[in-house]
Amino acid sequence: MKTNILSAVSIAFILAALALSPRTACCGDLGFGAGFAERAAVSIGYEPGDSALCATNAGYAGWKGSDTIKEIKPFAGKFGCSLGDGNLYNVHSSMGESPWFVVTVKSKDGSLRSVCGSVGDDGSIDVSKPVDVTLSKNLDYSAVKEACGNMSYSAVGYSNTWSAGAPWHLTQGALFHNHFCPGVTSGYIIAKWLLKNAPLEAGENYNIIGLPHWCKEDSLMSALDVTPGKGGYFAMRWTDEQKKALPEDVARDIAGFFIKVKRENRAFKSAKVLVLGFDFHKDEFFEWAGENKHPELSNLQLALWAFERLDRLDYFVRLIKEIEIADEKEYERLLAPGGAPFKLVGLYK
Repeated sequence: MKTNILSAVSIAFILAALALSPRTACCGDLGFGAGFAERAAVSIGYEPGDSALCATNAGYAGWKGSDTIKEIKPFAGKFGCSLGDGNLYNVHSSMGESPWFVVTVKSKDGSLRSVCGSVGDDGSIDVSKPVDVTLSKNLDYSAVKEACGNMSYSAVGYSNTWSAGAPWHLTQGALFHNHFCPGVTSGYIIAKWLLKNAPLEAGENYNIIGLPHWCKEDSLMSALDVTPGKGGYFAMRWTDEQKKALPEDVARDIAGFFIKVKRENRAFKSAKVLVLGFDFHKDEFFEWAGENKHPELSNLQLALWAFERLDRLDYFVRLIKEIEIADEKEYERLLAPGGAPFKLVGLYK
């Protein structure tokens, strides 16, 4: 009874707070999306039926205390961009950031042109000239940076992976991470490997220790719905001493600890710990890609190179070690702050 009363009081408090909040703080049409869409269509020479991608952080970003979700709506009418068609990218960002927009049109020859836009502090909309973003050794990335500024990496990455037909679950990880990169691709590949080689059975769930952590963590959280807030994801830094204590091949490839935890009526029963390694095969990649004067573009090429080989999961992922834990306290030590997962699973030399 006491719990029900507290719940009712809590709900009443939340409703009162919402009622007193400024109406303009939610979901007003600020006109940024419509203004950019109109000008971008003219700038890029868009014609109905053209193949287009629309990317924006509107909805996540705010502007002077207001939500910006309605700034996405004009892109459906102007460019035919929609979530269902896989050509509307809602990019995660801080609500403290200002809205930005990118529209990319794919020509019949496969080349990609983008127009970028951002919202100034005074509410003005800056719209760039069209710029070639087709990923190749000849791409003038300086011109992209001049046109798109801080949006350059996202514009090139999202445009080219969209054009190449990136799987939607991979794209979702990149949207959460707010750009495409090899780390995002590696997380997606590891998730695919887990679902194939270590699928969950009744009463099981994944716990993951990202040690060492890199961009893969965001992709794994997106693909597997395993998050710190739900008690399933633990990201840890490693030290030089730990690296030196590991066998060379393990230190080179280790991607983390991927655990199938079994519970019955919420009580711990067992945990199967899979220590996985990930090999980017960078030597083979650079032999394929050659030199590139912009390191950022090499990263994007590596991401594309990897997802074009998604049917070769074992080419990238290997099982370093597998152990079973039957004691709950031993498992808790594996996850505890200050714990030593490398030592507990017997990875040190």
